[in-house]
Amino acid sequence: MDTTVAKGFAVLEVLSRAKRPMRLSALTEALGFQKSNVHRLLGTLIELGYVQKDEETARYFASLKAWELG
Repeated sequence: MDTTVAKGFAVLEVLSRAKRPMRLSALTEALGFQKSNVHRLLGTLIELGYVQKDEETARYFASLKAWELG
């Protein structure tokens, strides 16, 4: 199994279940991954359009594109 893909889906799962946008530190804690790894995964998911970042609050949330998968 490709662990990078699995970790990316784990990030999406946590964000999709969150009641509000999450900070990087909260995501790191919820996932149990290294902060640098979560940051890199978020960057990729943002580039692909599945995650968005609120620049004012520095919080991340699943985009509408992620919801369209469901």
